[in-house]
Amino acid sequence: MDLEFVPGWGSITISKTNDSVETMIKETSGLDKKEEIIFDGKSAFKLSGSSGIASSVQFINIVTDHQNITYIISLTSQDDQLFPVFTSEFDQILSTFKFVGQNN
Repeated sequence: MDLEFVPGWGSITISKTNDSVETMIKETSGLDKKEEIIFDGKSAFKLSGSSGIASSVQFINIVTDHQNITYIISLTSQDDQLFPVFTSEFDQILSTFKFVGQNN
């Protein structure tokens, strides 16, 4: 899923993996804030931070029945004023996610 914003340039990219990538993401993306959350009734945590010039990454790891489901939400923009928009969109996107069964 990609979302485009105007004015300026920006996008949100969401990817999903079953691999445990928390350490790699922490080391390479500059994520330094960790928050324990409950998402759709599941135990989860959110990492947030920024890396490089005008870029930000949000990382969600959701644990369900010993299965790690990882969502990496990359927020990228050349316009610093878009970051409040990204944060709002990020929360709205996550609020629409629903998990049905162990494999979704």
